[in-house]
Amino acid sequence: MKTLGDARKRAGYTQRMACEELDVDQSSLAHWEGGYRMIPQYRLEQMLQLYGVHPSEIELPVLKTGKHQKKPQKPRVDTTKRADALRFALSQIVPKEHMEKVIEICAMIYEVENK
Repeated sequence: MKTLGDARKRAGYTQRMACEELDVDQSSLAHWEGGYRMIPQYRLEQMLQLYGVHPSEIELPVLKTGKHQKKPQKPRVDTTKRADALRFALSQIVPKEHMEKVIEICAMIYEVENK
């Protein structure tokens, strides 16, 4: 297995070049590669595609705490997939005219539970 930094280098990218292709700050890429910040799922997918690497070939860094991170972060959940699944489930039982209101209520509940 290899790290994201190894995969980037093997694909012939410097951090600066990868940042231009991915449209991210160099500090963000460095923090992701070093394990100082969680990598958003969509960004990880973009990086793997850019580097031409399968996810099973990568060993993701363990999230570190220290001077680069003010407080430990909660692991991020891919809420996009969960929201899509919820929207589909609701569409099966909630009339169309009430759908947006129900989704709004679900979002409020989610915010309260995650504070």
